[in-house]
Amino acid sequence: MANAHIFYDNGVLKQKHSYLNQKLEGPAFEYFPDGKIKGKYSYSKGTIVGTSNGILFYR
Repeated sequence: MANAHIFYDNGVLKQKHSYLNQKLEGPAFEYFPDGKIKGKYSYSKGTIVGTSNGILFYR
């Protein structure tokens, strides 16, 4: 599985992966179609839900 990196700062997209209307869109959807991050972390509304290799994942 390729590494997908998602960076957000106050809702501004910092990398190529994004979500729209609380749904992953584009390349990120290929990695996290069910809202899971590498099968380890789940998205939770309005909170940071986990890290992977020092990368924060938000939703």
